[in-house]
Amino acid sequence: MLTSVRRACGLFTPRNIRGVQTTANRGSDQLFVHRDSEHDNPNIPFEFNEANKKRIKALLAIYPEGHKRGAMIPLLDLAQRQHGWLPISAMHKVAEILEVPRMRVYEVATFYTMFNRRPMGKYHVQICTCTPCWLRDSDSIVNAVTKATNCEIGSTSADKLFTISEVECLGACANAPMFQVNDDYYEDLTPETATAIINAFKKGERPAPGPQKSPRFAADPAGGLTSLTTPPPGPGFGIRSDL
Repeated sequence: MLTSVRRACGLFTPRNIRGVQTTANRGSDQLFVHRDSEHDNPNIPFEFNEANKKRIKALLAIYPEGHKRGAMIPLLDLAQRQHGWLPISAMHKVAEILEVPRMRVYEVATFYTMFNRRPMGKYHVQICTCTPCWLRDSDSIVNAVTKATNCEIGSTSADKLFTISEVECLGACANAPMFQVNDDYYEDLTPETATAIINAFKKGERPAPGPQKSPRFAADPAGGLTSLTTPPPGPGFGIRSDL
């Protein structure tokens, strides 16, 4: 019966209309589509600096002959760290170094969301709103960060200091809620500590990463240890005396 109803409904549904989609374009089509612009086009030259050229030489030496394309992700990462984001000309330079078609580089750069293909702020704040963080009130962290930076989710602040992104699980669920700023994790956040971290970056400081003003150590249970509460026994523990 249910199948018949579905088929009947399908008869009245125009085929050229897409289904309901709630994902913002910043997380979908924008990841795959390139359009030449004033700040991102193949005519803008890109060259690795001398320090990164030495690093590239060392990276390529790791791979056997004929397999240097395996260094594609490390080279794209170097380009992004040098430039602040990953323009099309940097992808072309990586393709040239690895001697692969440009399309192979496009495929990788558009697949991994860690590669930012548009200009970014100095500090990329990635706020986790996945289930564990949401249950720990990540909404309040989003509100605190957007207010402190005067910047909405998916955009860059007017002073080019912050880019704010909403992301899925960053793998620090035991310390929810949390966000990542560039390479550092800031965990056990409250609206107050989140605001303090943003204000510290505004002053040019680097706040200590990890749990923020938390009474527990690292990822210990919030209610205290329930196991491993005593020092571990020494060598020979549990061994029969007659052995």
